[in-house]
Amino acid sequence: MAVAGAAALVAALFAVAQPPAEAASCPDAAGKRIARPGALSGDFTFVGGGFGHGVGMSQYGAKGAAELGCSTSQILSTYYPGAAISANSVPGSRDDIRVSLVPSAPGGALPATVKVTAVSDSIAWRLGGATATQARDTTWTVSVAAGLLVVKQGTTIRLGPGTGRVRVALRGKVVRLPAKNSRYNRGVLELSQPRSGRIGVVAAIPTLDKYLYGLAEMPASWPLAALRAQAVAGRSFAARKTATLRSECRCHVYDSVVDQAYHAYEHESVAPRWVDAVNQTSGTTLRSGGDYAQAFYHSSSGGHTESAKFVFGGDLPYSTAVNDSSWERASSNPSSTWAFSISATDLGALTGVGRATEVQLPAPKGAIGRVGDPRFGYGGVVVTGTEGTKTYSGPAFRSLISARYGYTAFRSALFDVYPRPVGGIPVTGDWNGDGVDTPGWFLDGVWYQRNANSTGGSWRIFRFGRAGDRPLVGDWDGRGPDTVGVRRARTFLLRNRNSAGPAHSRFRFGPLGGTPVAGDWNRDGRYGVGVVSGRRWHLRNALSAGSADRTFDYGRATSRPVVGDWTGNGRDGVGRVRGATWALRNRLSAGPAEIRFDFGKNGRPVTGNWLGGLRADGVGRVSGQTWRLRDSLSTGGADKMFAYGG
Repeated sequence: MAVAGAAALVAALFAVAQPPAEAASCPDAAGKRIARPGALSGDFTFVGGGFGHGVGMSQYGAKGAAELGCSTSQILSTYYPGAAISANSVPGSRDDIRVSLVPSAPGGALPATVKVTAVSDSIAWRLGGATATQARDTTWTVSVAAGLLVVKQGTTIRLGPGTGRVRVALRGKVVRLPAKNSRYNRGVLELSQPRSGRIGVVAAIPTLDKYLYGLAEMPASWPLAALRAQAVAGRSFAARKTATLRSECRCHVYDSVVDQAYHAYEHESVAPRWVDAVNQTSGTTLRSGGDYAQAFYHSSSGGHTESAKFVFGGDLPYSTAVNDSSWERASSNPSSTWAFSISATDLGALTGVGRATEVQLPAPKGAIGRVGDPRFGYGGVVVTGTEGTKTYSGPAFRSLISARYGYTAFRSALFDVYPRPVGGIPVTGDWNGDGVDTPGWFLDGVWYQRNANSTGGSWRIFRFGRAGDRPLVGDWDGRGPDTVGVRRARTFLLRNRNSAGPAHSRFRFGPLGGTPVAGDWNRDGRYGVGVVSGRRWHLRNALSAGSADRTFDYGRATSRPVVGDWTGNGRDGVGRVRGATWALRNRLSAGPAEIRFDFGKNGRPVTGNWLGGLRADGVGRVSGQTWRLRDSLSTGGADKMFAYGG
C-alpha cells in the first residue's frame, strides 16, 4: 500500500472527532457493578472477576464495545485517556524488533542443542564469514563443541566450529523449531550462547508490522474495531520496548505473555483478518509525553480496570481506573466472574502456615476491590494458620495459586474471600423462583445460597448486612424468587435481589430484640415481617413502619419459632419447635397446635417446600453441615440428607 493511501486510511479510522452517528452508536463503557456468583466446596472460597492484571485495555471490553458499535478510536481513548492516537509515528530506528524465542522468559532454561527444519523452501545460513544452504525438508542442529558453535545435518558439519552467532535468513520462507513446536517466517533467526554451552534463539524482525502479524493476543474472529485497537496497543507496547536492548537475551521482548504472545507463522497463516487490522493501522501508535505509551492490556477487567500505579507502583498519566462494566457485559466473557475453593489444609501447606485458619484482605484496595501490593501501600492478602502468618500482594497470591492449580484457576487479583460458614445461621428460600426451597447460610453479613437440595457448593455468595444482624428470607415484591433481608436492632433492611447492594426497603418495626420472621400473612403473594418476643408474635403485612396487624401469644418462650405454609393454601402459619416436637398452627391467633409431630432432636429447625408445586411446606433440621429434610408434616425420618456448609 502506498504511504499516502495508508495515511488517508488511518486518518479515516482514527480521527478523534467521530461523525455524530458513529459517536451516538457507542454506549458509555460504565455501568452497574457485575455480580459475582460463587461455588463453595472448600474451607475458603475466592470469588473474583476478570482475567489478567487489569491495567489498560480490557480485550473483552474492546470486543463488547465493538459489538455495541464503538469505533477503534473510541475504544482506545476510553482505555488510554489522555494518550494521543498518532499516525505514521514509528521511525526506522524504532521499527525493527528483536524477539527472544528461546528462552521465552527471563531466566528461562536454555537447551544444549536447537534443531531447525526447513519447511517451505531452501534456507540460507551464516556463521562468521561462512555460509551454507539448507535444503527443504531437512533438519539441521546447532550445538556447542569445545565452546564453539557447530551446525550439523545428522553427523555432517555444515558450518563451524565458530564464534559469534549463527544467522538463519528467513525472508518469508518458513522454518520450524521442533523445541517450540512452532513455525517462523519473518526476519532472521540468530542462535548464540547466552550462557556457556547453552543455545538461545532470537528472531530479528525488520518491522513492527511483521512482528505484529504473528501476535496471538486476540482471536482473529473478533470485530475489526477491536482488532485494530489491539494492533495499535500492541504496536505501542512493542515500540516502547525497542528503546532498550536487554543484555541477558540481546532482545527487546520475549515471545510469551511476559511481554506479548508471539506465535509467528502459526498465527499469521490462519488469521488474515488480524493481518488486515495490522495493515490498516500501520504506523499508528499511542503517544504521551513525547514517547510511545506503555500500552498495557489484559484479557478482561471484571467490569473495572485499575491504574498502573495501583498494580505496578509506577504512575502513567494515561493509565487510570476505568469502569467498563457495560462493555464487559456485552462481550460474552467467560471470565467476567470466577470462583476458586480450597481446603484449610491445602491452603496452609501452600503458604507454609500450618492449617489455614483465616484469610484477610485488609484495606486499602483498588477501585472495586482489587487486591494490591503492600509495597505500594495497599493491604494485600494475609493468611493466618496454626504455625504462623504470611502476607502476599494480590498478584503474588494469584501466582502462588495458579502455579499449583493451573493458570486459569485463579484469574486475577480482583477477588473477595468467603470462609466456609462455620457458626453461621442456616436459612432456606426459593432462590431462583422455581417453587422449590433450597438451603443457604448467613454469616457475618455474607449470604451463601445453593439451588439444589443435595451435597455441593454455593451457587451464589454475596454480602448484604453485617455481623450481628439477624437474617430473614421472603418474596418481598411478589415476583416469585425469595430474596434476603436482615434485622438490625429494630430496623428491617430488605433487598429484592440476591446480590450485594443497598436495601430496597428499610423501616423500623416491632419490639427491640426477639426473633425476626417473615411470611405471607394475608395470602396476597407478598411477604410481610414479624417479631417473636417471648410467647408474643407481632406480625405486619406492609413493608413499612407502623403497628402490628396481628398480635397474639403462641407457644412457649423457650421454644424456637418457625413459619410455614402448613396447608398449601398460600398463607403462612406459625409454629414452635421444642426438642424433637413440632407444634404448628394454621391460624394467626392464640390457640392450641393444629399439627403436632416429632422430627429430629438435634440441630436448628428450618422449613420449606422441598418438592415444589402447590403443596404444604416440609420441615428440616440442620446440624453442623448436615441437612435433614422431611417432606411431610408427620413423625418419621428424613426424606433427604446432604452436606452443605457448616
